[in-house]
Amino acid sequence: MNKQLQTLQDNLEADVQRAMESCKASGHTVSDHFRGVMKMVVRGKGCRCEVNDEVTQ
Repeated sequence: MNKQLQTLQDNLEADVQRAMESCKASGHTVSDHFRGVMKMVVRGKGCRCEVNDEVTQ
């Protein structure tokens, strides 16, 4: 993954995390609005690993 794409992914993860914290702070149940999803990605020399892929409902 190139550096720019990795930066965008990191920023998105931070934004989703802040949104989840705001949801919780406002008294809402986070799982009613967000669900944790894992996806399999291929990295490096064909190594497969799971990464978070938060999706809003």
